Amino acid sequence: MRSSPDNRVHVALYAAIPSHLERHTATAGYSWKARAVQMADVAHAFVSKRPRFHFHSWNVDQSNKGDILIREAVKQQIAQAFSPREVVFDEIGWGELDAQRVERINRDSDLFVIAGSGYLFPNDGKLPRRLFGDSELFPLIRCPKAAVGIGYNALADQERPLTGESSAALKALLGALDRISVRDRRTVELVRAHCDVTPALTGDPVLFYEDPAPPEAAPPASPRLRLGVNIAMHGPVSAKRVEAEIDKLADLLKRISSSHPVELHYVAHAPSERLVFWLLRARGIALQWHDPLPTALPAFYKSMDVHLCQMMHSAIVALSVNLPVTAFAYDMKTAGLFDLLGLSPYCVPIQGWQATSVQAVVARMIEERVAIRETIAQARAPLASLTKTFVSEVAGLVPAQGSAQ
Repeated sequence: MRSSPDNRVHVALYAAIPSHLERHTATAGYSWKARAVQMADVAHAFVSKRPRFHFHSWNVDQSNKGDILIREAVKQQIAQAFSPREVVFDEIGWGELDAQRVERINRDSDLFVIAGSGYLFPNDGKLPRRLFGDSELFPLIRCPKAAVGIGYNALADQERPLTGESSAALKALLGALDRISVRDRRTVELVRAHCDVTPALTGDPVLFYEDPAPPEAAPPASPRLRLGVNIAMHGPVSAKRVEAEIDKLADLLKRISSSHPVELHYVAHAPSERLVFWLLRARGIALQWHDPLPTALPAFYKSMDVHLCQMMHSAIVALSVNLPVTAFAYDMKTAGLFDLLGLSPYCVPIQGWQATSVQAVVARMIEERVAIRETIAQARAPLASLTKTFVSEVAGLVPAQGSAQ
């Protein structure tokens, strides 16, 4: 426990993207060279039928809005659990934890929290090196430790059993925690197999994020449905998929637009998606571009009627405001989300998908959108209660006053 206590609660927050690393706008950090390459890529999109682009000239900062909003949702829930006491957060990025940080946590913090996201993300059965480091450092942290809404993830075609070395590291890591909540059933199974702590199944923290901004005026009534669109292009794997499937995606959107009275609204979750917008526009897709700040995303999704996406946290933020969603599942986490909420028929495996079959799923979503909103609300309600209970239990690990142990 920290050596100079006061009545404030000091929380060390271990997050995928801490505040000091995030960049909100898609123009932050762009060099003149990157801008020139981007302009050439856009020009090529309009003069050539074959997509060709330079992903790394578009992926210029850490602005994955899903991870940023997870951090803010966890902070919000922890602050509410400790109210009326003030909570002070010391944010630490994944991979930034070291012996010096541990010493600082032991000196200054009342609580250590892993803030959601796909914290457990093995590749071919091997955990990332940062988790091996965490497994050695977590036992050295003396204050209570909790994981809030963490997830196990693997690409849909790359899930493998953990190696013996990775399994041992995970046991040490999870065994050092006092409380654990997880976002889906697959993560429950993994945690139960590697530690004695029974995890709470609460769903993703963003499902319960409360937008602090005043409600915006409803958009003007329109005879056409407002359909949100989001395509994943936040890493080299998804960039290659966009390159291979952009024509098929354009065909899908044309089919939906011809069969339903919709207006298309592209909502960005990563700065590199600006290129996706231009690739679609070059293929004759009429859609509007939106790049809200992470905390403004719930308000944006409230203005939509239905949504089609690939990024899981595009789906999660939409679901947090009870918006009907059809999602492509390129990894296990999206399927787990839709299973948890009873929405599996609207989760489409991305491998080998066909425009006609996805069009049919979207048509069903549009037809049943009122009932789907009710389904989402009913599924979220008990999870919200479980989340509140779990975070209250985490808060209970900290003494009522900041006295030394």
